[in-house]
Formats: sequence, structure tokens, C-alpha cells
Amino acid sequence: MLPELSTAEVDCAALSAEQLVDVVAAAERLVAQAHGLQLSALAELTRRPMYEGGALQRPTKGYVEPLQEVAAEVAPACRWSRMTAEHRVHLAMQLDQRLPGTLAALAAGRIDLSRARAVVEATEPLEPDAAAAVEARVLTEADSQTAAQLRACLRRAVLSEDPAGAEHRHRVAVGNRRVEIRPLPDGVAELIAPLRADHAAAIHTRLTHIARQALAYHRGATHPGTPPQPDHDRPIGDDEPSMDSLRADALVWLTLGEPIPALPVPAIDATTDPAANGSGEKPATTTQPADGAEPAASGQPARGCAHCGSERPKPLVQVVVPVGTVLGLTDEPAELAGYGPIPSSLARELAADAQWRRILTDPATGATVASETRSYTPPASMSALVRARDGTCRFPGCRQPASRADLDHAQPWPHGHTRPGNLCSLCRFHHQLKTHHRWQLRIHPDTAEATWTSPHGRQYTTTTQGIPDINNRATPNSTSPL
Repeated sequence: MLPELSTAEVDCAALSAEQLVDVVAAAERLVAQAHGLQLSALAELTRRPMYEGGALQRPTKGYVEPLQEVAAEVAPACRWSRMTAEHRVHLAMQLDQRLPGTLAALAAGRIDLSRARAVVEATEPLEPDAAAAVEARVLTEADSQTAAQLRACLRRAVLSEDPAGAEHRHRVAVGNRRVEIRPLPDGVAELIAPLRADHAAAIHTRLTHIARQALAYHRGATHPGTPPQPDHDRPIGDDEPSMDSLRADALVWLTLGEPIPALPVPAIDATTDPAANGSGEKPATTTQPADGAEPAASGQPARGCAHCGSERPKPLVQVVVPVGTVLGLTDEPAELAGYGPIPSSLARELAADAQWRRILTDPATGATVASETRSYTPPASMSALVRARDGTCRFPGCRQPASRADLDHAQPWPHGHTRPGNLCSLCRFHHQLKTHHRWQLRIHPDTAEATWTSPHGRQYTTTTQGIPDINNRATPNSTSPL
């Protein structure tokens, strides 16, 4: 426990900014410890004779499960609904009986309740031995991850530990895909469509491409002389639609067969990556789109979609697949950009109809073999390499896909050279945070680890989330991004 916080009042006004950050972090650990104590007490309560041993003397008619009895006991004491109480008791029983390491990490304040719940949910379909193996794989890094990062690691671990079960669950999930509508306030509604992950990624790619064209059309009509490539983070006028709203419009235009307002998109120079200059929403190359841009199949400039019936090239998505999986030698999961781990069968299906980009690594170190350039803007091959390596924005806790991020020089150019060891993927927000708000970044050349130093001197280190073992001194694991 943290008696200094639990037994004494803290005068926040008397503390420095750095001390206040310490108090916030200590309070978060205290909350986690309290949740650990609560779940341990609930698990123990389910073992008491009045709930566990008395079931044999009860009539079968009207019988209430012990879990429900315990939930009924604690719900009014905690001001919980019946559903909340039953979920909390179920969580306690799962942690106590199947995942004691996760419960111990929660009780120690190393992880919070959301991360403990993520471990339970990910391992619930598994046999006890497989669940324990997954728990052991993820707990070593769980205390340094957000819940979203941990869930991605859990999906990867589950696919590795139980590939056959994962394939079965994938087939069932694909069989259950559907489209639903959910009313929301203010005259809008959600359209919910669980789809295959690669199909969802391709749809988002297509919608983003059309949204860019529509925004360029809007700017050309309302602000003559404006460059046609849009930048959703820097609106030109108050009346300008956002990229998000234009993606929604594009979905309506496509599904209802309405004309799509757009202009021809200029040819993209495949030797450079415009997104490296901080524009964020510009595509990287004609073969490796930054945010799902659709290159023309023939290498000619892509054209605006004046009508939804126009022929368009198939949207491209990036998938990183271990070579052993492609060859059918292993069932290691692949990584779908913007989503995370996918089953080996889906990876092989995508690999059968894909464009390949070869990435070379040093056999001794696993470091990428790539030249540097004297120019500020990296060539397309280098941009694709860095994005494939990073996987996501490199700021601690950020899950924004690298495909939608800017490429930033850790040591500012020209003193810092344009090479993979000095480049990293940063979403627009964290790019601006580093540039204008005194955050410092260092990229370790051998491991590609990113060390951040906050304005108050606190340090955080992030690792790459893309291609396994790239720029890592561990034994190389050959992979190919599609």
C-alpha cells in the first residue's frame, strides 16, 4: 500500500510540477492496489461455505448460482447494478483461479484494472495451460504499456499459443459479420459493421483517398490558389470540413451511388515522401501509402472519382508477415497496419495477392541495412522502412498507426542526417508536442528504441511496434511487409 497517500492529506498547492506528476502516478498505483484488494476479497467470498458448500442442500427450482449470490450481496454495499456486480465477481474468480500472476500485478500496483480485465478477456477462450502461457508472455512488459498496447500483445500471444483455436474463432467471427444501426442523440446514428480486418482496413483506405480528393475540391472552390493536397490538422477556414466528416460523406456517396465531388490528384513523386515534412495526411509513395492513399496501378497519376461507378485500383494495405508463415512452416501471426496481429491463414491469403517490399537486415545484429540521404526528405524506400519498423507513433502510449504519421528527425536536420536511425513516426499531435513544447527525443541507432525526456526531466522509452527484431540486436526474424 501507499500509506503516505492513504493516511495523510497532500497539499497539492505546495508541490512542484514534478512532485505533482509523482503524486498522480502514486495515486494511480494506489487505485490499482485497492482494486487488487477488492478482487481478492470477492474471490475469497465466493469460497465461503454459505456460497460454495450450501448448494447441495438447495432445491434445484429457483436455484441461484454462487456468483450471482455473491454479486447480490455486494451490489447494494457498493451501489452497483446487478450486471456490474456480476461482472466484477466473474473478473475476481477468473483472476483468482486462472491468472494469479495478473492478480498479483494488480495488487502490487504494477497494472491497473483495465489491463487486468484485458488479460482476462483475451485468455477466457483458452485452456488453463495456454492461458497461463499467455499471461507469462505479456506480464513482463504490461506495467510499461497502455491497455490498448497490452491488448495488441495479448492478441499476438493468443495467436501464437493457440493457433488452431485462433483459426476456428476467426472463422466463427467472420461468419457472424453483420451490419447494425444504433441510434444516437441529435439526429445521427452509428452504422456498425464487424468485418474481416483486411476488408475494414481497405475500406478505410478507400474512404480516406476519396476524402482527400473531396477536401482538395472544397479548397479549390473556396480558397483559389491553395495547394490541392489537404491537411486535416490545419484548417484553412471555419467552414472547412474535417477529414473524419469527409470519410463519413464518402461512405454515403459510395453506398448510395451518389456523385463524388473531387478533382484529379496530382502525380506523386515516388522518389520522396511528402509526409516527412510534417503534412501528415499526404501519401508516402505510389506503392506504400501513408494513410491509405490508393496509387494508380499503372504508375500514372491517380484520378479523382467523379462518379462512384468509376473503375479504381484496389486499395492497398500493409501487412508484415514472417517468412516462415508465408511458406507454411510456422503459424506465427502477421501484423496488419492500423489493426494489429492477424491469424496466419489470413496472412497467407493476403500474401498470395500482394505487392512485396524487401527489407534487408544485418545478419549479425538484425539492424536494417539502408543508406542515408543528404536531403531533408527521405526517399520512398526509407520512408516505408521506418513506418514498417515503427508500426505506430513512437510517443509513449500512442497507438496511431505509423501509416498516418509524419516522419520526424530525432536530431533536427541538417545536423541530424536523414537515415532510419534518426527518423521515427510521430502522429501530428506528438510531432507538434516535440517541436514546440520542449519534449526531447533520442533514437538509439542499434535498437531503434526511442527515449523521450519530458519538460520536467522524466524519461520514457518506447520500442518499435512493427516488424519484429528490426533494428534489434536479437537474432533476426526475417519478415516481409506486403
